[in-house]
Amino acid sequence: MLASLPIYMVLAFIMPQLGRAQGGNILAFVSERSGNNEIYVMDIWHKMLVNITNDDGSDYAPNWSPDGAHLAFVSSRSGNTEIYVVDWIHARTIAVSESSAPDYDARWSPDGQWLAFVSARSGNNEIYILDMENRQPINATNFFSRDDFPVWSPDSQKIAYVSQRGGQRQIFRLDTAIGEIERISYNGTWDDFPAWSPDGRYLAFVSRRDGNQEIYVLDTQTDEQRNMTYSDSNDYSPIWSPDGRQLAFLSNRDGNVEIYVLDMQTQNLTNVTQSRAAEYHPAWSPDGSQIAFVSNRSRNNEIYILDLATGDVVNVTQNEASDFKPVWSP
Repeated sequence: MLASLPIYMVLAFIMPQLGRAQGGNILAFVSERSGNNEIYVMDIWHKMLVNITNDDGSDYAPNWSPDGAHLAFVSSRSGNTEIYVVDWIHARTIAVSESSAPDYDARWSPDGQWLAFVSARSGNNEIYILDMENRQPINATNFFSRDDFPVWSPDSQKIAYVSQRGGQRQIFRLDTAIGEIERISYNGTWDDFPAWSPDGRYLAFVSRRDGNQEIYVLDTQTDEQRNMTYSDSNDYSPIWSPDGRQLAFLSNRDGNVEIYVLDMQTQNLTNVTQSRAAEYHPAWSPDGSQIAFVSNRSRNNEIYILDLATGDVVNVTQNEASDFKPVWSP
């Protein structure tokens, strides 16, 4: 299924090369300002905003390709949850999953050749891999229990994901070259939300093994697992800085959900939002100098950008509707 994009969208976003020469000033995000979930793309510096989906379905979960030339997202526009890709260069939107079962959670491989996604087309949730050249999906997990949350390793050779095949949600690792699957977290409770470090050596994840949600880091070379947060509250949603030196995560240790940053070398922990509001969906800028996030500090969900050097926080959406899930272009 192909749908042409208006020419002004191509001119607005392809010709300036999505702002990459300026260090990544483009954000995609989801907004309800049109009455349903739509995906918008914003040029922060030039204050330019475009609704790139503009349909009656629910569009969400934007995910940029590594070169910034494509944007994958999930949509219900066909009556079923499918994965679509905006191709900026050829000015079109393509349905790439096309199944009668729900498909969602699309993740680009770092080399841009593959999309991993979750699908229930085999009767239960499995991880599928889609070659973007021939668009033939492969069931990579092929097991009767629930598998989800696929995350590519930086070298595009492995996928960490979460499976219930052992009873509890645990983390597994798939070698995409040989199809080998290995369980890499072991405990009797719940491990979830894996995140690779930029050098591919470490996996951060969330665990309930201590009775609450804590951030653990697994050294994939030694199999050592370390609790990095040690809190009586809940810590979750880890996301590495682009240089791998810091780990941002969400925590309610101060009574409300805020964004914290952990220095991986010094172990210094900083509450970088320091607000009485709820804040979530942190996203590092490509150069690691800023964090985009969602906050209800203005009484509705807006997207803010935090400058880590100065501590300045700017509301970049300023709309009465709910805006959420920001993702930076590369």
